[in-house]
Amino acid sequence: MTNKISSAVMVCVVLILALCIYGVIKAAKRAKQRAQAADKWTNSPGTSGFINLDEIQKASLENQKTEDFEKRVNEIFEGDNIILLDVQGQQNGFIITAVEDLNDNAQLDVVPNAQNSSGTGDEVVFQLTVRGSGANNAILQGKGVNKDFKSTFNYPMPNIDRNNAQTHYRQYGYYPYYSYYYYYPGYRYYTPRRRYGILDNHVSSYRTSPSYRNQVEKNNTYMAGYSSRYPGSSSTFGKPSLTRANYINKTASSPGFQSKLSNSSTMKTRNSLPSSRNATSSSGFKSGLASRSTSSSSSSRSSRSSSFRSSRSSSGFSIF
Repeated sequence: MTNKISSAVMVCVVLILALCIYGVIKAAKRAKQRAQAADKWTNSPGTSGFINLDEIQKASLENQKTEDFEKRVNEIFEGDNIILLDVQGQQNGFIITAVEDLNDNAQLDVVPNAQNSSGTGDEVVFQLTVRGSGANNAILQGKGVNKDFKSTFNYPMPNIDRNNAQTHYRQYGYYPYYSYYYYYPGYRYYTPRRRYGILDNHVSSYRTSPSYRNQVEKNNTYMAGYSSRYPGSSSTFGKPSLTRANYINKTASSPGFQSKLSNSSTMKTRNSLPSSRNATSSSGFKSGLASRSTSSSSSSRSSRSSSFRSSRSSSGFSIF
């Protein structure tokens, strides 16, 4: 009788140990998967602030109405946040500055890197400068991780109906076409707060459409040739700004990050692409932040909720 009891106890002990070991292995596997997902998110194009500037140049010529260009820029961009525009009239021209709203407060908070020791605020992703109306009067310059990109091209200045411009300005507080600022130096347009929600809803809807899949494929083509086009760009990606680094670390350690990442429309779009059409690590880039975000994602979740949106999440795969 005693032997039977002892055998039963041993069986129970073995079963308990086996279940414990299984639980540990399963937990370790889940932790590894979470770390890999965070690492992929960190090295995705949108998270790094990378944007297809060939498409932006094309969009600037095809969408000269301020709101249309603003919308198109956000369709091209794959990041988690809205791109805000700052249009400033200059003598014989204008400057358009595109800023990723990293702190998600629906306003421009750009602090020069040299003065931004705390690494807070937003980050500029590109700047379009147009001066005069002659040949090569436009310069599109990448900023942040896009800074190696620079393109000079012809920007045809349209004829301006000044009466219409002034009527629109009095009604809405800004001119309908950003080229109008060419004729009104000193005037300025910022993406208004009332536009922020409209853009956010549009992007969320757009990223579930076939058009977005087509856009991602175009972005892949651009990414695949970027390193050969700009040989020094790998160094650029290895040195992200403090603002970008802080944004990534806060997002990766925010509550619900993993579930939001798994529901990402962009991730689903990219995962549905054949591997032959998916830009991968063969392009040679790394953000330089993978190890930091991975460790952050497995650390305490006590930091405040970030602006991460599942409907506008980054790709969840490494292109660099």
